[in-house]
Amino acid sequence: MAACFCFFTKAARADESSGEFSITSVEPASFSNEADQTITLTGSGFYSGLWVGLHYSINGVITDLSDLTDLKDVTIVSSEQATAVVPAGTRAGQYDIFMYQPDADPYYYMEAAVEIGSQTSTDTPELQFNGTKSARKKVNVTYRGLVMTKKKWVKARINGKNIPITKLRRSGNDTTITLNLKYKKWPMGSYALILSYKNRVKVKTEKNGKVRYRKTWEKGRVQSDNLFSIIQ
Repeated sequence: MAACFCFFTKAARADESSGEFSITSVEPASFSNEADQTITLTGSGFYSGLWVGLHYSINGVITDLSDLTDLKDVTIVSSEQATAVVPAGTRAGQYDIFMYQPDADPYYYMEAAVEIGSQTSTDTPELQFNGTKSARKKVNVTYRGLVMTKKKWVKARINGKNIPITKLRRSGNDTTITLNLKYKKWPMGSYALILSYKNRVKVKTEKNGKVRYRKTWEKGRVQSDNLFSIIQ
């Protein structure tokens, strides 16, 4: 899509509209970022030329188009239905939907419209059963599209135990953590990894026509089932 440099005169708020069209639902409302995902917007008054953008909810209000991630392959199916494609690897989290006409005023803003989950993978999906003190392994776990900023703000648990994190690396919106996995006498079977994290973020606010920023905590919890297996 071509760049647009128009600005809104006020911040968009929950389910706010210019009155020309509206959105009543977005399906699916939750999905993984593992692959491209087509979403369907249902509403009224849709017409050719409308764009659809995602707004990361934690970032606060929208004041200009740089706050949006425009979606590709937007198709106006009818006056009551439109589709758009959310790219694979999109940052995980909760998003607002913003439908608008470039270089003009009409728009519709739906708060907390979709929740995007992270795809999780590991370089060590299987470990041999081991009953000795040498049963330990440095294991890398990658979260696609999940932003984590500092190791000290991340906690990992497997089988009800806290697992030490020795390293955290970022590549774009992807994060890889290295676990020091001590699995002496762990029974054979599958194990889930539960990750809790927090990030210090800036939130954009608008009051009396003035844009301000404040700092807050973004917190999340991800459970990855059947990520590891202990085998014979």
